[in-house]
Amino acid sequence: MVITEPATALGQLRSTRLTATVLSTTGESLTSETLRWSSLDARFASVDSLGVVMPLKPGRARIVATVGSVADTVDLTIHVRWLDLALSSSWSVACGIAADSTAYCWGARVGATDSTSIPLEVPGGHHFRAIAAAANAACAIDGASRVFCWGANGWGQLGDGSRDNSSVPVLVNGVADAELIATGDGYACASTTSGTIYCWGHDDFGQIGDGTSNSDDVRPPTRVDGVPRPSKLALGTMHACALGVDGSAYCWGLSQWGTLGAATTQYASTPLRVGGTMSFRDIAASTYVSCGAASTGGVYCWGLYGGNTSTPQLQPGTESLTAIAVSSVSGAHLCGLGPTGASCWISAGSLTYGPPTSTSIAGSQSYVRIRAAEVAACALTPDGEAFCWGENLAGVLGNGTFVNSATPTLVADPLT
Repeated sequence: MVITEPATALGQLRSTRLTATVLSTTGESLTSETLRWSSLDARFASVDSLGVVMPLKPGRARIVATVGSVADTVDLTIHVRWLDLALSSSWSVACGIAADSTAYCWGARVGATDSTSIPLEVPGGHHFRAIAAAANAACAIDGASRVFCWGANGWGQLGDGSRDNSSVPVLVNGVADAELIATGDGYACASTTSGTIYCWGHDDFGQIGDGTSNSDDVRPPTRVDGVPRPSKLALGTMHACALGVDGSAYCWGLSQWGTLGAATTQYASTPLRVGGTMSFRDIAASTYVSCGAASTGGVYCWGLYGGNTSTPQLQPGTESLTAIAVSSVSGAHLCGLGPTGASCWISAGSLTYGPPTSTSIAGSQSYVRIRAAEVAACALTPDGEAFCWGENLAGVLGNGTFVNSATPTLVADPLT
């Protein structure tokens, strides 16, 4: 008996059917014989009576076909498929959610003292559907629309009412029916299915958004008013932004370099409308700069690397970009997706893969989502494959090495 192996690589939760040829001792095909299929490790894959294999978890699965006393086996490699990715803007932290809703992190791992160049599972056995990562903490939404956070908690950014760090996800108090999640430096925000935004943690520049500011308080989840139902939340180091479903954009928090996109003093503790009546279809925020993809075309930026002004400025050559990601610590790193793939550029600092001008990313024509860190970027394909490129600080590229890459490299399968 011979089992025919799949012609293409197997990804999580994408079934494939195996066939087996049963031969007599004289080499004739015994088509009338009934095959019995089984999986020797149901953690990784299941198989039904027709030989349809359902890959479940990254790893190796051995499938057995049996007829009478005759059996054959095939070892299948199951590759991770990603639903969501998150990169911290200010340090080398990456996280992702696999197709089976398991969360993984790599690079300078949140809640751990070591680094890893291969994704490692977030402890606790949770199943998540959205995730966000900051330099020292991460948050995610589970299947019951609850918010969990883990990592450093010196400013109450884990939302559990304490200042105790946690290496495992802890439940955020007072936020139910969560839909969107984002993390900043010492604070986090989530929005609910009803469109209500809550923020918690560090509030030294009003980034909690409730009209107050206090650098010493551990702020519990607090309602942010004055913003329409958001389609996206984008948190910078010390300021937050929200994109409304109507295309309006609002920012609040530190405005020292014009990062709020509206004329104000050093900070605003309540949301301000960005760019007057401008309409956007995407938004991103980082340390010194915010950017938005305008509904009429082009990426506009405001803040230190957006012209050091609160007036959104069109970035040359961005007219075709529809999705953006931005990071800035030592320099502004901006990436976007357009009809010909991904492009990235920087205003300062140094990236191994390009000068401080627009650089097309090789092989990026199929990307559907993009994330930017200070000196690296990651993107997702429609098939759920994740690719990263740039400087590989702490293994943030997730490819099993600590070597920089000028071209996108495949994020490795998690350890099993």
